[in-house]
Amino acid sequence: MAGERMAAEMAEQPDRLGALLARWDGAVAQVRALAWPELAGSVIVARGSSDAAGAYGRYLLELVSRRPVSMAAPSLHTLYGADVGYARFLAVAVSQSASWWISSLKVRNVRTGRSSRSGGTATT
Repeated sequence: MAGERMAAEMAEQPDRLGALLARWDGAVAQVRALAWPELAGSVIVARGSSDAAGAYGRYLLELVSRRPVSMAAPSLHTLYGADVGYARFLAVAVSQSASWWISSLKVRNVRTGRSSRSGGTATT
């Protein structure tokens, strides 16, 4: 059964890629609009399997925004309360699962410069 699902998803790839390519120019314009002159760069917030999607997104975002892009280390904030300066950075959350709220929390912490060790409760 898992093999059938994977085969079905693989069969969708040409159409999905075609749809993405058809929207490329519009997507580039949207990302560049976010890259205001004061923007220093972007930081991608992801964990687990979403890291792979985030790494791919990093290449695209850096190419299109013309600014450096890095991957955040979420555990530095959730476990160790690190105080990292993200001023003038665009934070992008990537989640491929139902745990989107974790990435959302981390993005809020990036935005406010706060850290949270409280699991699912925002301290912002």
